[in-house]
Amino acid sequence: SKQAGVRGSAQRRSDTAPPARRLSRSSLAASATRVSATGVEACDAGVGSWTTFLGRTAEKVAPWGEDPNKLFDAFRSTDDLGLTFATFAHLFRLACQTQDVGSEAQHLTPPWGALDSLAPWCFPYERLRLLLGGNRMAKRLWEKLDARSTRPDFEGAPCAAGRLRGRRAVVVGAGPCGLYAAIQLRLLGAHVVVLERREEFSRINQLHLWPWCGEELKDLGARCLEPPPLDFGANPDLLSIGIGDLQILLLKTALLLGAEICLGAEFERIEWDS
Repeated sequence: SKQAGVRGSAQRRSDTAPPARRLSRSSLAASATRVSATGVEACDAGVGSWTTFLGRTAEKVAPWGEDPNKLFDAFRSTDDLGLTFATFAHLFRLACQTQDVGSEAQHLTPPWGALDSLAPWCFPYERLRLLLGGNRMAKRLWEKLDARSTRPDFEGAPCAAGRLRGRRAVVVGAGPCGLYAAIQLRLLGAHVVVLERREEFSRINQLHLWPWCGEELKDLGARCLEPPPLDFGANPDLLSIGIGDLQILLLKTALLLGAEICLGAEFERIEWDS
């Protein structure tokens, strides 16, 4: 059974990290084109502080305390965007506090801000793996993500080096295609920022899927992460998913892989670095 209070409204509103608001032209240019900003510094470049977000969401995750297994179950099963961001953020905080020896500032580095110094781990979920230990559902999810990230297509993380080294890929729109693109780019080694001007996932249209699409979603965490429900794909003749549910599934996977997702942030223009 699910934890009480995990389910959200039909309009999955968010209190996102960074906070949902429109970026100014100067702020957006700084966050989209500045290639040296990482960690808390990147959050402060116009889109809010990770430290502030952790403090603001502490009350939201209070029912689960500092118990990583309860926080993970809430993250895994919720369809509430605000709770998704909050539980993921505090899981990552706990993982850093447990595994790092260093200053408090290091413990408060956001998941996407540590991408230049990940060894011996590459994605945020690998830190959560150590935190959650033998959690059965978590182990099933990690196996899926391990299998995905070690495919030959992603060998050597080609987008982490060469002309793209130190740069960020900006994905405009957190629809199913945008979130899927963010996942693929992260697996290729790119630093990814997703900008979505809406603050909620409210689309209820049902998509009827080809069988290979259903298998692709299972490989990306479906039947471990919800929504869709845990019996997703059990009947291949009724293989469908709501667009909002699909967005939540892909958003959770993108977070676990280290994509920075900003809701309430509208893309306006591109500027060249001076």
